[in-house]
Amino acid sequence: MTQKRKEITSLDIARVLGVEKEYNDVLFEHQLKENYETIMGEKFTQINNQTTKTMGPFNKELNYAFEFYHENGALIDKIDGPGEIGNWLSYPDNDAPIYGAIIPVAFNLAKDKISTDRYIKAVRIPLDEAGNELPGVREEIILLYADSLEDARQIGRLFGCEFMYWTEWDGTRNIMIVSVNIDTNPYKDPETETYYTFD
Repeated sequence: MTQKRKEITSLDIARVLGVEKEYNDVLFEHQLKENYETIMGEKFTQINNQTTKTMGPFNKELNYAFEFYHENGALIDKIDGPGEIGNWLSYPDNDAPIYGAIIPVAFNLAKDKISTDRYIKAVRIPLDEAGNELPGVREEIILLYADSLEDARQIGRLFGCEFMYWTEWDGTRNIMIVSVNIDTNPYKDPETETYYTFD
């Protein structure tokens, strides 16, 4: 019967050379360093994730789904949550706005006070941390077909809003949460939160 050859390891060589203790010391230090880096890496990731979650005043407005409705009450489309876009907004050919502002103000109040008829009803639905809809809490708000970000901000200010969901099409679709009160470029403003962007 043939005996299986034992694989020679670095530890075997260290024993032959009589430097097993030094080898073990180095191995221990290496493992200690590796464990430390793993633990600290995990801690850093946790801290980084917590910081990201609490960064910016509009971060808490990300965790929502949206529904959009025709004037006749028929559902146009639904966005399931941040990072999603649905079908309707994907292409302006679907009658979706090139520039649009989802303003968090009660739909019935908004439609009676704005001077444009270029709007539709939107519903904002809060999500839990797992992305599931929270039952019984739905807000009927408004999506305006806007001529510009400045015009949309003026309407947001009219209702005392601090933020709005701004969407625009320039060959791809973006949705972001922007300040209403500060006229900044949303792509350069550190307070802007990205809800959806095409990668």
